[in-house]
Amino acid sequence: MKQTPTFIDSREIDSRGPYQRERRRQLEVAGLYPPRIRLSARRNAWLLAEVKAWECAKAAGCTDQQLRELIQRMIEARGQ
Repeated sequence: MKQTPTFIDSREIDSRGPYQRERRRQLEVAGLYPPRIRLSARRNAWLLAEVKAWECAKAAGCTDQQLRELIQRMIEARGQ
């Protein structure tokens, strides 16, 4: 049985990590942070599982290239 994804908004992400909104946006544009998902015209969110995976990879000392590869796999997995 497929699990329903859990979404988190920017306020929840603000409470989770050291990066502020603008820095997260910069990392996202550079392919170094999980991309947000547009839920409606005025609402974006992130998948909690992706943010957790990114946090673990970052804590493990992954390089920028490794983070980009991880994020690419996340994006590809969304299509399944």
